[in-house]
Amino acid sequence: MNTPIQNALLITAIGMGLVFVAIILLWGMMELIVKSTAGKPTPNEQPSEPQENTESPQPAPQTDQLARRKAAAAAVAFAMAAERAAVPSHTAPPHENISTWQAVMRAGNLNQISNFQKRNPRGSR
Repeated sequence: MNTPIQNALLITAIGMGLVFVAIILLWGMMELIVKSTAGKPTPNEQPSEPQENTESPQPAPQTDQLARRKAAAAAVAFAMAAERAAVPSHTAPPHENISTWQAVMRAGNLNQISNFQKRNPRGSR
């Protein structure tokens, strides 16, 4: 004979099992989609093992220096933009475009502050 507690535990176990089965099914579907949409890996352009060269080392080509200069310029530009974003601009207008919700909340806060300053101390009535 099944008691109500046993029935409840059975229903709970079935529900939890279905949840885990659904999670595993979704995980498998996501893996399948990722594998089917991923591009083919490109072969490495450089050999994995360096080849020994008996000749004297050659200076770096001009394209390498140009790439390094471009990378340095990009890094400096990024750092300057990040610094400019961190410092608040003083050229902003004194009133911002704020939403109605923000205006109501700010007015409520100011009202609470003003009421706190205007209230009578205890026992002064």
